[in-house]
Amino acid sequence: MTLGTRTFGIVVSGCLAVLVVGGFLAFGWPALRTEADFQVQARLATAEGLPATASAFEAYLPRVADAANAAPSYVALSRLPRLSGDPTKIGQDVLFGDRTAAVKRASSYLTAAVHQLETAEAAVAKPHCRFDRDWSLGVAVLFPEFGPAKSAAKSLLLRGTLSATAGRPLDALQEVKRVQKMAAHFRQEPTRLSQAVAGSLDSSALRQLAMWAYAFRNEPRYREALRGALQSLPEPDLHDWHRFDLVEIMTTIELCKTKKGRDKIGLKDSDLPPSSVANALALAQPPDKGRLEVIKAMRDMWTAIDAAEQDRKLMMDKAENRMYRGLVSFPIAARLYEALSDTELGTTSDPSEERKAKVILYTAFVRAIETPSGSPVKVEDLRSPYDGKPVSVKRSGDSIEVELSTPHGLFGGMKLVVPPKGSNGPIATRVAPGNDLRLQSGAIC
Repeated sequence: MTLGTRTFGIVVSGCLAVLVVGGFLAFGWPALRTEADFQVQARLATAEGLPATASAFEAYLPRVADAANAAPSYVALSRLPRLSGDPTKIGQDVLFGDRTAAVKRASSYLTAAVHQLETAEAAVAKPHCRFDRDWSLGVAVLFPEFGPAKSAAKSLLLRGTLSATAGRPLDALQEVKRVQKMAAHFRQEPTRLSQAVAGSLDSSALRQLAMWAYAFRNEPRYREALRGALQSLPEPDLHDWHRFDLVEIMTTIELCKTKKGRDKIGLKDSDLPPSSVANALALAQPPDKGRLEVIKAMRDMWTAIDAAEQDRKLMMDKAENRMYRGLVSFPIAARLYEALSDTELGTTSDPSEERKAKVILYTAFVRAIETPSGSPVKVEDLRSPYDGKPVSVKRSGDSIEVELSTPHGLFGGMKLVVPPKGSNGPIATRVAPGNDLRLQSGAIC
């Protein structure tokens, strides 16, 4: 090789090296830096109590000895045959309808529910509850125990109604305590759905106490129990409401990347955006940068939880905007996130405000019971936590209707009617602010 050829080879090699290094600096290095930043954010989030991975979330959950764990009993409940009939409706008829016929129907129903009741009693006898779930499934995590548990709670309360009718208030109140224990069990699992189901069970207990307090007004223990339940109604732990959120969105982003993952979520190929749209979004914001924005947004939301009440909403709104900027890189995950945020059991309102609303609603109801007929019910001090408007109490004949307004009057409000209007009407309905989702047959209030 001549000197000239050797020199040319060196020059070419140098140029290639410059191109490789330049390409790495232009494309590879920023990607590595973004990934490093993401890992830092993930460690910070986990250290703050917001697990960033399924394994970190699993590690956060306390270990529970088998002998103290109610979860196997709830799993057993979910495997029992479904019962026919509506125990809530039967209980209404026992209290406010043809009592003789309704008591027979209730007794028949409870005979069929004997295994359900025994399994529920076994569950509430345990102090703790920890379910074994595959948290890596994100939005596809299943909670099959919740529906059967709520059904069992209705059966317990129906049995309590028979006890109340038979003049055994202590036995009746014991059934309410069992339902409250079920709520406490589910509250030990820090996910939005678990917390919402716990709140629903607590509400079922309140509603039943209100029914008994009205139907048996000469028995003060039901009113006292209702007051006690309102005073001890757990304050929602907003951290536990949102502790799974980061894992949920991050695992969902990963699942959406592959057909196998999309199959787990239940997505079809027709749900995918056109490739031209996906490519354009990737160019607008690379996925690694989008993922970094998502985890930063989640940490912002986590910080907002501890902010002063007057500052929390603005901070949450800013974090939400940042979240959607990050999710631009993941259109499928963005749609799933939006659906969960908007419709999950109608829990778009602040759970703390919802608790305050329940306390106000039932406090007004107790005052209505205790106020002599013909005298006004004093509720001037009871106002909606949503918009500050006073609670409305109407007494017409033998019924009491209490209503509390929700923000901007959207989709009605929070209402309690005793006795229920019509044989098929709901005992109480709650319409979540900003969400046209009606929960039937006293499921919430």
